[in-house]
Amino acid sequence: SSNITDVTTWGDITPRWNRTTQYTDLFVPPATKRVPHLPTSIPIVQATRTSSTRQNKKRKVVVMLHCGPKVGSTTLRKACKINLKETCSIQNEDPFPAGYKNHTVLYPLIRSCNNTHHFCSKNLTLPLLEAGGVLLPPAYYNNMDVEFIHMFPFRNYDDWAASALKQQFDRGGENGCDKLKKLFVNRKCKPSQMELDIRQYGKADLSRFADSVVQRRITMKEKKKGEEERHTILLYFHRDLDKTLTLLHTLYGIPLLPGSDGKGKEKRPEGTCDASLLKTFHECFSHQLMELT
Repeated sequence: SSNITDVTTWGDITPRWNRTTQYTDLFVPPATKRVPHLPTSIPIVQATRTSSTRQNKKRKVVVMLHCGPKVGSTTLRKACKINLKETCSIQNEDPFPAGYKNHTVLYPLIRSCNNTHHFCSKNLTLPLLEAGGVLLPPAYYNNMDVEFIHMFPFRNYDDWAASALKQQFDRGGENGCDKLKKLFVNRKCKPSQMELDIRQYGKADLSRFADSVVQRRITMKEKKKGEEERHTILLYFHRDLDKTLTLLHTLYGIPLLPGSDGKGKEKRPEGTCDASLLKTFHECFSHQLMELT
């Protein structure tokens, strides 16, 4: 059967995305339009140096996998490390793939690894053209021949929070729970630096990224950097990672991502932190979910 895709706007999704929202709740007519498939790679036109003949050159398709806690990031980090080794001969001892947390490494990597179509990142935003008043090198803005597909995972908020809380127990038992308790209770409401942090939830990550896309387009237009970049944001249900990557493989003709069908943490210990701790987390932070735009 044909692939069906729903197209909508960030402004329509944000007010629908609350604590109880399920994936299909986000896409509601008339703001949502159903199309047969994602946009296909559009050729760009380039002039040769030797003549006025204009040639078509296909854009390179780059799938950016935006990772976060409790939505398959362990599987993706492993897969992206394998992929960088196989397609670009990059191997490091770090548990994270190259460029995962650092766009100053990631964007030049996209340009130098010609045979790599999948890159993993965490808390990624698009860099502006200037940093500290200094023009960034071409590797940061010379992406007119790249078609970016930004994949963001969706998981129901309450389900995500419960899983993130359990991760604290899995890692440190009751000691891990006590560390969170010291941050949250008695109205301290200090954010955690671990998984149970609303700033790492998918809606928060996507909100930051969407804002950076707008700011980058404004800056590029002001600097007259030529043709506009192409960025497609694909919000997928987090359990459909491998299925979604297979669809992109079929549509764009790019390789599959080796290891994307893996299970990062199949075996988890029994038990979790006391339910009162999750209640306190929601009282402290969950109002912020509907403030994200």
